[in-house]
Amino acid sequence: MKRRKIVTILTLSLLFGSAIPITVAVFQMSKTIRAGGEAPQSFNSAFADAALDYIEAKISIKEISVPSRKEGVQVIFTPHGKYANDDGSFAFPSHVVLNGFIIRTQGLNTEALNYPAKSMPIPIQGEVNFNGDAGAYPYDKYASDIRVQLIADTGAEQNPPNIAPIRATITSSIHEWKYTASQITSTNLGEVGIHLDHDRAGSLKTFVFFQLFLIALMGLVSVIITSVIILRNQKMEIQFFTWLGALVFALPTVRGHMPDTPEIGVMMDLIVYLPATWLVTSSIMASSYRYIMLRIAEAH
Repeated sequence: MKRRKIVTILTLSLLFGSAIPITVAVFQMSKTIRAGGEAPQSFNSAFADAALDYIEAKISIKEISVPSRKEGVQVIFTPHGKYANDDGSFAFPSHVVLNGFIIRTQGLNTEALNYPAKSMPIPIQGEVNFNGDAGAYPYDKYASDIRVQLIADTGAEQNPPNIAPIRATITSSIHEWKYTASQITSTNLGEVGIHLDHDRAGSLKTFVFFQLFLIALMGLVSVIITSVIILRNQKMEIQFFTWLGALVFALPTVRGHMPDTPEIGVMMDLIVYLPATWLVTSSIMASSYRYIMLRIAEAH
């Protein structure tokens, strides 16, 4: 008896104590992803590597929306060398070309895409298409393309004509995602094309895994307890039905609290959520039938 008690205490200690290393591991994964996303990656257009006169393009990923398949992006153009005045403003009228870029802010004036001479750089907020399939959530993958180009009216001959060399850097401040950036070979002179492959961070996948484990556990526990009560011919208490009813509403709540949860119908629903819901429903049906039969037997 004493040995069984010791084994029980050790088992419970390991079970509850495992939360500490898991929490630390998830925190470290999140920290690593955030540090990697904040480190800028550089991509230059033709003639920009050794150029003293160039345009700096700081690209930052600000938001990702899986339901709308859009990626929020901010671009800040900063002139250098002959393209800049002493105060940092544009020396020449400049036109920004953002292929596939959708301006998000309503009422934005044309200065967001056309910089007059002596105007200061202002951030351009917009969206690009975010392509992928959420069916494998949380192991779904997505891709997006960002293309930037700036045409400066210098009033002089230039090679290539009027195309300013661009030195682009890209960063991300969304720690739920990790991305891999690669340069796109562009046929447009002076254009910088960046292809991004997105994958959900390991910390998010771990969190979703535990949420799915909780959903599966709810379904299994409801079946086990119902089976024990029926097989042992125990009396059905009304509180038991209240608990089962609460589980019916708890399951969609837990699923809905997963980060960036897609609509019903993805793979995790077929494997975990729908079976768990059916287990809870079956438990309600079986216990209700048992309760009714007991009451009929007691009446006779």
